[in-house]
Amino acid sequence: MRANTWATLVGAAALALMAPGCASPPEPPVTAAAPNVFADVFAQQAQWCAAREDTSHPVFRGCVDWHSAAHAYYALEAFTFLTGDQQYRAWLDGSLDAARLEAERADLAAQPDFEMPYGRAWFLRLYVARKAAGGDDRLAPLARDIERSMHARYAAQAPDPNARDYRSATFAMINLLAYARATGDAATEAVLARETRARWMAPEARCDLAAERPGFLSTCLSWAWLVAEIATKEEFATWFATWNPGIETLAPLDLKPGANAHLFGKNFSRAWGYAALYRKTGEPRWRDLYCTHFDFGYANWTATRDDYMAVGHWVAQFGMLAVEEGKKAGIRCG
Repeated sequence: MRANTWATLVGAAALALMAPGCASPPEPPVTAAAPNVFADVFAQQAQWCAAREDTSHPVFRGCVDWHSAAHAYYALEAFTFLTGDQQYRAWLDGSLDAARLEAERADLAAQPDFEMPYGRAWFLRLYVARKAAGGDDRLAPLARDIERSMHARYAAQAPDPNARDYRSATFAMINLLAYARATGDAATEAVLARETRARWMAPEARCDLAAERPGFLSTCLSWAWLVAEIATKEEFATWFATWNPGIETLAPLDLKPGANAHLFGKNFSRAWGYAALYRKTGEPRWRDLYCTHFDFGYANWTATRDDYMAVGHWVAQFGMLAVEEGKKAGIRCG
């Protein structure tokens, strides 16, 4: 899609670091009888770090940085939706205070580049999860601001499908699309569909599998996830046959303490994409790759989660999104 398509839509829409050595909350036993056990473990970690005061942000001040705090709140809303367990509802409603949310709006408006697009995309994911969990609509004003700011960004600068990690336009598009669908915004959904077809599904568009290992977001699996959300099953099969750089060959990362901290989210972010592929195609290989990557992601996290700065403040939230997408796809791992 050309930049003026984004512009038309925009016009219409008119650290303080914590002391080391603070261990994570104790992990409940993982047993076959414990329902939603992974969601429960991830939610405990997310609430523990979201409640801290690592920065001076009005609401999202825990978990070391703004975007990690935003996806910690997401994880708690997702837990509520996935399990029906309301144990975090009072804490969420008390923490998501209206006056402090207005202060967050003012801060983001004054800093157009702040958390653009990564953290802002996570806030839209938080909005969608809260809506699904039956929470009230107090996040709507900030969500609308963020949606408009992201449209404005891509009106001025065309999104790059190969942009990675904090700059990932693919992750931004996935979450803009989820927000548009949650709010019934057919105009925005149509714009995102046109953009995906024009850039991500263009005949010459390719994802470099060699660039997969660095970083915390899977560029190629996120790419497949976005197209799976837009294309029909037949369109997807045709596109994927030409585009696929070999994502079925990716082996999960078996990480040890001391490895590059950002890699600890990679297995979970690949799992999101494999879940989307399984949901779209029903092919067992994608289910199996989801399960393998999820298992490695969980093992890597449990071995290192007491390292708050490197892993403990953010990886559990990636795990929650992997749980959510796996459930959405109907995946049951052995």
